[in-house]
Amino acid sequence: MPRLRVYGGADEIGGNKVLIESGDSRVFLDFGMSFSAKRRFFGTFIQPPSFALVNDYLLTGVIPSIRGIYKRELLRYGEASKLVADEPTVDAVMISHAHLDHVGHTSLLRNDIPIFMGEGTKIILEAREESRTSLTIENKIIKHHNNIKTFRTNSKIKIGDYIITPIHVDHSVPAAYGFYIDINGYTLAYTGDLRMHGPKGDMTQEFIEYCTSKSVDTLIIEGTRIDEKEIHSEHRIHEEMKKLISSASDKLVVLMMGLLDFDRIRSVLSASNLNDRTLVVPLRQAYLLDKLKREDPALETPEFKPGELAIYHERRGAGEYSDTDYKGWMKNFLNYLTDKGYPLVRDYEINENPSKFVFVINMLEDVLELARIKPPAGSPFVLSTSEPHNEEQMLEMEKLMNWINLFNMRYNHLHASGHASASELIQIIENIQPRRIIPIHTEKPMLFREYLKNTEAETRITIPKTGEEILL
Repeated sequence: MPRLRVYGGADEIGGNKVLIESGDSRVFLDFGMSFSAKRRFFGTFIQPPSFALVNDYLLTGVIPSIRGIYKRELLRYGEASKLVADEPTVDAVMISHAHLDHVGHTSLLRNDIPIFMGEGTKIILEAREESRTSLTIENKIIKHHNNIKTFRTNSKIKIGDYIITPIHVDHSVPAAYGFYIDINGYTLAYTGDLRMHGPKGDMTQEFIEYCTSKSVDTLIIEGTRIDEKEIHSEHRIHEEMKKLISSASDKLVVLMMGLLDFDRIRSVLSASNLNDRTLVVPLRQAYLLDKLKREDPALETPEFKPGELAIYHERRGAGEYSDTDYKGWMKNFLNYLTDKGYPLVRDYEINENPSKFVFVINMLEDVLELARIKPPAGSPFVLSTSEPHNEEQMLEMEKLMNWINLFNMRYNHLHASGHASASELIQIIENIQPRRIIPIHTEKPMLFREYLKNTEAETRITIPKTGEEILL
């Protein structure tokens, strides 16, 4: 009889680690980083040393204590040494998408455990690692693991007793997948992270239709936004941005958005160009866009064009835009952009003509560029990510607001979630009609029972507890 254990993602958003077992076959669905677990014990100034990384994460419950899954070189110290095994005890790990709360701790896994991921996911992870100046053990997902295997939608992957079919879904990062799993006739569906209100909602619909056509015994479903009945669409973000940019007249528009949210890039690019403005993205985001454009054309990544989409040429070193100011990936990439003739924009160009640009930043540290650009008073600042929901994020938000107020900018919040709303989640359940429902990736799993109250589906819900076995 198949069984599962949720080692990450129960009563928390993210950190998904779902172990499916049948006979001698064991497969993890995602092996993500639990940000909530890490925040309880670690932070900017409290980091475990590399020699004790696994030991300290085991001690604090950040990762599960399972023998035979972690790299031997990470198990030399303390209690971690008890987890050494000659052979792997897990057959494979299936990665749904490139967000760190689903893939972030695969770097700790031993190299003889194959890790399956979408082709686009591998490209994104490579680009993220190639465009960093320094890498910790946890950052080296691709560089630290030599057994990566890729798939496309509708591939058939045979692992022991399992036949796994990845089906693409719409999420706030390209190359996201759900999985349909057949275990000797017992069937599971795993949503990963998905939405129906996004610009590629038809992909999520394909996942639902595939599951419906095959029947599903157990549905493992994400519930990040189970407490929100309706969510803004990407189309609405486009329309709101178009109006906001139009009303900004002689001001600069600054947008803070996620590094990997390429649907948002498309929306804001269109809204900018319709207002005769150039969208300017940071170098690191440009690196990701360019790599995906070259290596996975199917993802339809936007192209860099003068007057439409440009790259911000930030100052480094002595701040003089000299070739010697740049090192490593940044120097190589700038040389590549120059050779290609791609449009580069510098801070003084934005300062001199703020009404010609929409300027993108991805991280809090990028806000320092405002000191270089000096946006006119009254310029709109648009936060296009989720608003803060924990103490650490609130402290960062306070710093961000200080910078916004320093330049007398106008704060706006415009965001469309990468996760399904409550009504969408219930629709998915009603369409698939699973015999059992296991909600994960949510802090409020009991809301599934509330929304399905007095229906047959209510009796099918199993609320998982971290590490507890569920017989299927």
